[in-house]
Amino acid sequence: HADGTVADGWPFVLDRELVWEASDSDNVYDYGIFGAPSLADLDGDGDLEVIVGAMDARVYVFHHDGSFADGWPLELRHEYDFFGELVSNGARIISSPAVGDIDGDGELEIAIGTNQKQGGTYGLGYVLSHDGLVEPGWPISAFGAYTNALPFVGEGIPGSPAICDVDGDGLMEVAMHTIADPGRIYTSAGEEFARLDSIGSKFGPGTNTGEQAATIIMIQSGAFGDVNQDGTPDYAIGGSGFEYAAGLVDDGRRHDHDHVMNVWSGVRYEETGRQRLGLLDAYPRIMEDLQFFLNPGIADLDGDGNPEVIQGSAGTLIHAFDQNGAEPEGWPKHAGGWVLGSAAVGDANGDGWLDVWTGTRDGYLIGWTTTSPADTAYRGWVGFRNDPRNTGNCHTELRAYEGPVVEPPIEEPTGCDACEGSVSAAPSSVWAVVLGLLALVAVRRRESPLRG
Repeated sequence: HADGTVADGWPFVLDRELVWEASDSDNVYDYGIFGAPSLADLDGDGDLEVIVGAMDARVYVFHHDGSFADGWPLELRHEYDFFGELVSNGARIISSPAVGDIDGDGELEIAIGTNQKQGGTYGLGYVLSHDGLVEPGWPISAFGAYTNALPFVGEGIPGSPAICDVDGDGLMEVAMHTIADPGRIYTSAGEEFARLDSIGSKFGPGTNTGEQAATIIMIQSGAFGDVNQDGTPDYAIGGSGFEYAAGLVDDGRRHDHDHVMNVWSGVRYEETGRQRLGLLDAYPRIMEDLQFFLNPGIADLDGDGNPEVIQGSAGTLIHAFDQNGAEPEGWPKHAGGWVLGSAAVGDANGDGWLDVWTGTRDGYLIGWTTTSPADTAYRGWVGFRNDPRNTGNCHTELRAYEGPVVEPPIEEPTGCDACEGSVSAAPSSVWAVVLGLLALVAVRRRESPLRG
């Protein structure tokens, strides 16, 4: 509750037997919850349900009293054909869910990644119905060059999906990625909506990276927002140069590389029969280090109407790049340690101006003020999963703020109005005071003993 007391029916505790009895060399279950829960009214009763994935390979949906919603929990364990043999492997879920009416049927759906892998180079991601069924066309198999990058957290699709109706057709697109993923966005039916331009020859002409081969998505989550203010949501996500992945598979030998921030226009174009999204002209932008598990914020931090993409990294700096790659005065900010928390944007102190907050691996929570009015500034994606309910949905309505308190301007007098404050127009009472002061000064000068 708001007063810090535990609500009735909580906490929920995972069933250890589901983990210990089911785990073996082919099924990697674990005991714990890594991802953030989402809140949404899945059953339409006016109360919010709590939605979360767990390391026992299940997605849980609870009523507010801690009881299971109908059809939940659901174990995500896809069966696929592997060289003529049907294979099904259980794996952890560390992804956080995204929630919205993805297929336009009037009911809410859940998008979530899993640590499941298919054939070693594909990670599996799901869209689930409100009542606990896998939606038609799902799961998708996202291709990546290194789907076993790290134990526990670096397998399958560890990042969290973002959902948004990019093309305005009433159906949402789903962005989710495996590891060393060149990048795709999917339709509500699990088909390919667009491929992301990621090879070096398609980098924007204003990029500042020296990478020649490609930019790839590692263990990151994306965000939708209208970065270039053309009326279409763009897609932003961190990444690394291809040479970073090359070093990982080369027995750890260092390959010169850059870590980067990417922003793709939401307007598709066609090439060789495929729909693609192109990088904005200034992207990719160099980042100092890894951006594991972060998703960028998108908001106007300096009040110029040109939103910034806000992201930190293990390199201790938090950047804010606009569509041209420029940063507001005073940015980047130094967080003093590995930035492990996605930036949160809002008016925290109630002064009417937006603030930016982030956390570090060293245990510091840091905030900065901005010069952007909280009531009018563009806010496209304002934190990890975008909003306080963690929906990962670009259409979730954000909180409205009051603007800054500004003193009314003092107007300079003009014309004849100016004469009212001049000496020549002063009333007789003012003249009397002035003449009296002059007379007093004259008398005191005559009485002074210092005069010769």
